[in-house]
Amino acid sequence: MKATAGRNGYGPTLAAKTIGEVFDQPVHYWVKVDFKGFEEFIDAIGGVDIDVERTFTDPAYPIDDGEGTVIALEFAQGITHMDGETALRFVRSRHGNNNEGSDFARAARQQKVILAVKRKLLSPTTLLNPARIARLIDTFNDNIRTNMSTWEMIRFANLGNIFDSDEIGNVVLTTAPGSPLYETTVNGAYVILPRGNDWTPLQTIAENIFTADDEIIQLPDAAPRGIRIELQNGTDISGLATQAAALLALQGYEVGDVGNATVTNQERTLIYDLTDGAHKMELIALSDFLAADISLSAPGWLLSEGIVPDHLTLTNDSAKETALGEGVDFLIILGHSSVKVIR
Repeated sequence: MKATAGRNGYGPTLAAKTIGEVFDQPVHYWVKVDFKGFEEFIDAIGGVDIDVERTFTDPAYPIDDGEGTVIALEFAQGITHMDGETALRFVRSRHGNNNEGSDFARAARQQKVILAVKRKLLSPTTLLNPARIARLIDTFNDNIRTNMSTWEMIRFANLGNIFDSDEIGNVVLTTAPGSPLYETTVNGAYVILPRGNDWTPLQTIAENIFTADDEIIQLPDAAPRGIRIELQNGTDISGLATQAAALLALQGYEVGDVGNATVTNQERTLIYDLTDGAHKMELIALSDFLAADISLSAPGWLLSEGIVPDHLTLTNDSAKETALGEGVDFLIILGHSSVKVIR
């Protein structure tokens, strides 16, 4: 399920549960704020000071007037005092130039505003201002939902004074090279998924968010990209190759032809390396994932130091003739050993 599905009709409780499972961290509390509440909350604390990292313009910011109207926004580099409306536009902008047009840039801006709100809430100008506190309470009651009790919110406010914002690790997860994530579409929906279907790097980041050690928050190398594979179903299980193709495409592989092999009783999945050892690490990872055997040509075996092939041939000519398409790096004949992984 997409994490955002938790807000689109399923409720914040399910969203919290989903995020907790992804990051292997219990999410005990949630807060839901609508746009009107966000604006009023920022105004109630007297606005916030935001360090705009770089100047950018957004020529197509949508106005919620029901008519699809858009306006142009511009934010200048430097410290900017923002009221509620301006802060909302700052965190919602999606079409900015100067590297500010991605969801990841928007997430970074949202983190800036959250930290600015924290600083303002715990400042004397708020805590020693009864009128401002009364306005905050009214805004909270009208526009904000949470599963926290009043005393729990007070305890969180007190904890906020303990943590120095500069000592908290802020990580914006992106799909850039070196990230554990990649972007794709599933059933027409844009999604971000972990490379190799491995959530461990994200869970490590979440577990060490209060640790300043850069080595702990360091992201792993990117998973293989540009590896072209062909899948042939060597079993009598209908649709197995199609399912495998969808699964491997989600992990960043380029899937070429998908079809049926000349056999239907393949016990072990077999991967033919048609690159003569050019992608050793990717071959090992794919073999481990699919519980597959490896077939190498003699040149490939010599270049793939450390790999002991299950099958060794003089050349790749026969495997290349078996392939349905051109430019294939790995030809995969699916057997029963991969069924549990695929289905």
